[in-house]
Amino acid sequence: MSTNKKIILATVIAIAVIVATITAFFVFQKSNGSTSSGTATSAEKSELAEEIVSTTVDTDTSNVITLGDSIEISGSGATAAGGVVTISQGGTYEITGTLSDGYICVTTTDEVVLVLSGCSITNSSGPCIYSDDAKTLTVYTKESTENTLTDGESYDDDTDAKGAVFSNDDLVLDGEGTLTVNANYKHAVASDDEIVINSGTYYLNAAFDGVHANETITLISPTLTIDASGDGIQSDLASVTIAGGTIDITTAGGASNA
Repeated sequence: MSTNKKIILATVIAIAVIVATITAFFVFQKSNGSTSSGTATSAEKSELAEEIVSTTVDTDTSNVITLGDSIEISGSGATAAGGVVTISQGGTYEITGTLSDGYICVTTTDEVVLVLSGCSITNSSGPCIYSDDAKTLTVYTKESTENTLTDGESYDDDTDAKGAVFSNDDLVLDGEGTLTVNANYKHAVASDDEIVINSGTYYLNAAFDGVHANETITLISPTLTIDASGDGIQSDLASVTIAGGTIDITTAGGASNA
């Protein structure tokens, strides 16, 4: 069997060794176009995932960060220097504009919501979004907006980031817009704890894994397209749960490992 695999999953499924609670139908498509079908099982959502499903993200905020050659910040809790936007207080921050070489650095231990509203961030020597110790980092794409994050092929020593979007703690992707992540160094979306992808449209192009976490990964109802040289979705220590959505994975590794 070719190592290049493509998986299209449009119903309730899960890929992992997990406790079975729901039986679903899935289609597995190999790179040569042949298909096979079968059943997969889905575990119960994690506590964080259940909280995300039952909570509406409030995107209204007076904290607006406009990226550009000169970064403009209105509201409180954020500063900018040398292409790095540092968020040191919990809250919601709307981000728009283009940053040609820099990144967003979250240093607070409180919860932070980043509302991407038509932004493009490129960092030639590190991640695009990095959270050091936030309780939960939520990256939310605003409705009808397109957002792009592109990291460099190598990182400097300023962070311990493992991907273009990285959090040391829980990471949530949500919204109604589109996010494209071009991860040239390692993973596209990564967390040392748990990842929940609720809704929104995502194109993840990764030098290693599309989505990578130490703990549980839960996909609730996103439209997710992954092109990865490693694994599509990888959890090191826990399970991968797919409760719904449309997932299309092309990978030289595996569709999902947990």
